[in-house]
Amino acid sequence: MHFQQVREFYASACDIAESVNAVYFPVLLLSVTRSFTTLTHILYYILYSFIDQETSYFCKFTENEPYFVWLIYSSAILMWLVLFTAFTAKEVNQNV
Repeated sequence: MHFQQVREFYASACDIAESVNAVYFPVLLLSVTRSFTTLTHILYYILYSFIDQETSYFCKFTENEPYFVWLIYSSAILMWLVLFTAFTAKEVNQNV
């Protein structure tokens, strides 16, 4: 009798986890895609501006400072999304 209740509890917990995953998966996927696209765009612009440099290095560097800030910000967001998702998956696998 006790094992039957544990099995039912486990089945309901799995159903809840699948429901939560179904809700957050599209949002998480879009967030990672947006961060990766932003990061790629910023890296392209920075590399292009260094390759097509027409003025001194100092002038171009001060012009690109906001892009370096956005580069750090986008990298941090992407790493946090991936790390927290991996950590959560690892915790679920350990508990199951």
